[in-house]
Amino acid sequence: REGIVLVHGLTDSPHFMSALAQFFHHRLGYEVFVPLLQLHGLRNPEKMQGADLDLWRDNVSFALQSAATRCERVSIGGLSLGGALSLDAVLGTSLVSGALYLFAAALGIGKGPTQLPGRFQEWLLRTPLGARFDVDWPLIGANPYRYSRMPLVAARQLAFLMADLQVMLEPLRNGKGIPVPVFAAWSDYD
Repeated sequence: REGIVLVHGLTDSPHFMSALAQFFHHRLGYEVFVPLLQLHGLRNPEKMQGADLDLWRDNVSFALQSAATRCERVSIGGLSLGGALSLDAVLGTSLVSGALYLFAAALGIGKGPTQLPGRFQEWLLRTPLGARFDVDWPLIGANPYRYSRMPLVAARQLAFLMADLQVMLEPLRNGKGIPVPVFAAWSDYD
């Protein structure tokens, strides 16, 4: 009856959702779908060149459609980028009939190491200059399940998503609200 799509974060892979997937499946009885976002989990990621928000949305949509064919009610949730994509799916599709689970969802950037305000950093990432300042360090490090750093070309796509979400959320600020129940968790670090 119940299904959930769990979406991983920007530098992660579906492996990072495995503990939540096991909880939802074994403890709550959900059928769990964990999509791999385009350009994640590669042995040769080439700095994630070609990262594309529309393809990530397609990855999530495919998982939601798969869940909807097997389950009566479908929920969605995600970590960081996955949380932002989950909110995007709830606001942009009718396939989510269950709940929305946000785990440190990337809905905006706070002050960063440069102490620049988050909105300015998001804007800067969306400009053509955004991907030009990326460092040349490799993405593959000691952890076999995630990339060792966040490439700016991918962070740029996340900045576009955050801007889209601000526009999509604006009508909801007048009391309408998100159309499904929401569970959200952030830490002090987030």
